[in-house]
Amino acid sequence: MRNLLYSLGIILLFTAGTVSCSINDPLIFDDAFVYLSDANGASSSTVDSNSQNYLATYNIHLISPVLPHDVQVYYDLVVGDGLTENVDFRIIASTGSPVTFARGITSMPVRIEWLAHPLDGTKDNTLRIVLRSCSDPSVMIGKPGPDHIGAEYTITKR
Repeated sequence: MRNLLYSLGIILLFTAGTVSCSINDPLIFDDAFVYLSDANGASSSTVDSNSQNYLATYNIHLISPVLPHDVQVYYDLVVGDGLTENVDFRIIASTGSPVTFARGITSMPVRIEWLAHPLDGTKDNTLRIVLRSCSDPSVMIGKPGPDHIGAEYTITKR
């Protein structure tokens, strides 16, 4: 009976050790990629149309082994027909497209100042930041996988 309990204990310890190691192992990506998110990791958000001079930061992240060169990421702003630049929002000039990731930098901001302005609820009141391309063709746009999650970020002004 003692040998059986001892053997069972050894098996449980081995199993627990094996499972816990695999849970805590970091994810390692072989492929480099860029994606968009906000400070909470979300891929969309809303802004109040009454917000006066609200400065929001959306981040472009570069996930890769350390690259020996700078990487430029190009993005487009797709503005819905209900919003107008310099009336509803203003792009902060220091964060225009392209953004350059110097060696070792993993996150770059896109800053947008939201201005108070009434909206037409029948129109498209969204602004999308869409990652378009990268100076290094080995860097994928969006997270790995068929959906390329994070290739764009949508802000809805309400």
